[in-house]
Amino acid sequence: MITVLPGPRTPTAAEGQREAALATCTDYHGSPFNPSPCAASFLQCFACRNAISSRDHLPAQLALLDELAAHWEGMDREVWWRRFGQAWLALTEDILPRFTPAELEAAARDKPSGTVLDPLEGPLEETWI
Repeated sequence: MITVLPGPRTPTAAEGQREAALATCTDYHGSPFNPSPCAASFLQCFACRNAISSRDHLPAQLALLDELAAHWEGMDREVWWRRFGQAWLALTEDILPRFTPAELEAAARDKPSGTVLDPLEGPLEETWI
């Protein structure tokens, strides 16, 4: 499960870490999903013990929630839950509740305007878990 830090992430990633819009990976070569290096979808970061989420990730995470909500409309519910359910639950139950309303408001103002999901999701026929 993703680790949530209350403050901003460390400005410089430590040796072996990979930085992404949605989380920081602390062990790119120690993936629980596949042999090294990690080849998992970024959506899998929400279920990964190697992932760290911080306040700096909130704008992209809020944009992702908007996109997941948009996919909820017009998509088969079973398919939606299989593809996006773990990320949705991690965001709404584990990550967002750890931040203050002021932090969430600031992140909402800084949300990226473009899509964050499509580049993260990978081929549409794949499921992420």
